[in-house]
Amino acid sequence: MLNDLPELLKAQITHFFEHYKDLEKGKWVKVDGWDNAAGSES
Repeated sequence: MLNDLPELLKAQITHFFEHYKDLEKGKWVKVDGWDNAAGSES
C-alpha cells in the first residue's frame, strides 16, 4: 500500500513530520523512513 504512493507525496509527508515541531522550543522529530503497520509497532 505504501509502495503505491507517489514519491512526491511521500516526500511531502516526510517534510511535514520533520518540520511541524520547529516552532516548539526543545521539541524535534526524526523520520526514520517508511514501513508498514507491523513495522511501526516494533
